[in-house]
Parts: sequence; structure tokens; C-alpha cells
Amino acid sequence: GGLNLTPVVILSMAALCCWTTVLIARCLDRAAELVPEGARGGEAVDWPLIGAAVAGRPGRVAVGIIFFVDLVSSGVRAQVISGSCLEVVFPGVDERVLLAAAGGFTIATLAVPTHYLSCLSSAGLLAAVAFAAALAVSGAFVEGEGEGSADGVRLADVGGVPEALAVVATALLCHSMMCGVYGRMACKEHFATTSVCAFAAAAAFYLAVGAVGYWVYEDRVQ
Repeated sequence: GGLNLTPVVILSMAALCCWTTVLIARCLDRAAELVPEGARGGEAVDWPLIGAAVAGRPGRVAVGIIFFVDLVSSGVRAQVISGSCLEVVFPGVDERVLLAAAGGFTIATLAVPTHYLSCLSSAGLLAAVAFAAALAVSGAFVEGEGEGSADGVRLADVGGVPEALAVVATALLCHSMMCGVYGRMACKEHFATTSVCAFAAAAAFYLAVGAVGYWVYEDRVQ
């Protein structure tokens, strides 16, 4: 979206996602009140229960279907993104093989015991830090001048906004699994503050990586 529009897109999407996660938490609390524990049949306070609180069984079924489609589409999108990223590391390998490898690794994680999943999730944080470090190191040794120049950098590119929105939305949306995270919190009254801090940290990280990318690689940044 250009050097000026991209921060606006990232900050706007972060604020929107943060606000909606807080709204979802309020919906979960209200659904738990409207549908007593005895009427849930052991069902967790999750998306289908919100539908049940609004429209009874039809609402539960409708939300369940939407939730299932969202999970499947999110999983497919994540595999496509993972396969595309692997193409950078293994440029000579067929993209279909890389997509299959990404999917196979995801399936293999199903065998990981539940109590180790939090450790496995930490790998995502390590990967993000490693990516930022690799960007800075490769930028320091990029061919040509040691520092990028402002030549060719577009301050505003309205035509790139839709693509930027799609990328940022993929990076910031976490609503599908938010119910599980909120349900496991011991101090739910701090959820709003935690959500604000989390999205602020994510937005700051993406802005920092984007700024380094523009500074080092100029208009070659994709």
C-alpha cells in the first residue's frame, strides 16, 4: 500500500481486530449467562454456544457450520502460505511438493501431546524473531550500497491496499481460536488489557519489519 498507507492499514486492522476480540469475550460471558451449565450438555463456552444463546438450536447449527468452514479455510490458507514461504528456502523444489510437506508437518503435530502444545506454539515466536534477525543481517550484506536510498520508494499506492489488507488480516486475525484462549484465562477481567497489549506488540513488530524492509530493499520489497 506504499510507505505511508501501510502503517495506516496495519494500525487500523490491529485496532479493529482488538476491538472485535473484546466484543467476542463479552458475547461469551453473556452466552454463559443465557445458557446455564446444566443446559449445555458438557459443551464448552464457544462459538456454537453464542449461536444457541441468540437463536436456540438453529443458531447453534448455523454458527457451528460457519465456524467449521472458517477453520478449514484458515487451515488451507495457512498451508498455502507455508508452502509459498518454503519456496524461498528451497527454490528448486516443485511448489506442490512444498505444499504437501507443509500439510504433512501440520498433520504430524496432531500427534504432539496436549501439554506440549504450548511449547510448540512458542516456535512461532522464535520463527518471527529469527525472520526479523535474518532480514536485518541479509540487509546489512545486500549487494550494492550498504543502505537503501529513497529512490523508487512509493509513499502511497492505493492500488496495493486490497492486497495489503489481505496480508495484514491473515497476520492479525485470531478470532477462531480466541474462545479457547479466553476460556482458559484465570483472570478474565484482564482480557481487554491483555488483548490491547498483544495487538499493539504485533502491530509494532510488523511495522518494524516493514520499515527495515523498505529501508534496505527499497521498492524490491514485496
